[in-house]
Parts: sequence; structure tokens; C-alpha cells
Amino acid sequence: MQVLFRLIIFSFFLFHFPFLIIPYHHTGNSRLFPTCVSSVIERMNKEMTNISYMIYNYDE
Repeated sequence: MQVLFRLIIFSFFLFHFPFLIIPYHHTGNSRLFPTCVSSVIERMNKEMTNISYMIYNYDE
């Protein structure tokens, strides 16, 4: 079970890591970067909630 959890977390971070570095809307305006990062973090939180919910269901 713990191996599955680690695998999910690893693949999750592997997939989302480029999004943490590269902003979505690359307009050259650096002021958009914090907004972009916060939206990425928001999305990651949502995704983590889904993953933990999946794991919770998997245990049943």
C-alpha cells in the first residue's frame, strides 16, 4: 500500500514539476508569475485531495 502511495506521489510530482517552473501564460510579464504559481498550487491541492480520496477508497 505504501509503495503504491509513493509511486502515485512520485509520478504526480514528475508530471507537475515543469508547471511549477514554467508559467502557463508566458506573456513576458513577470507580474503574472506569482498568480500562475498560486493557480498551480491550487490545482495541485485539488489533485492531491483527489489522490488521497482514491487511496482512501482503495483501502476499503
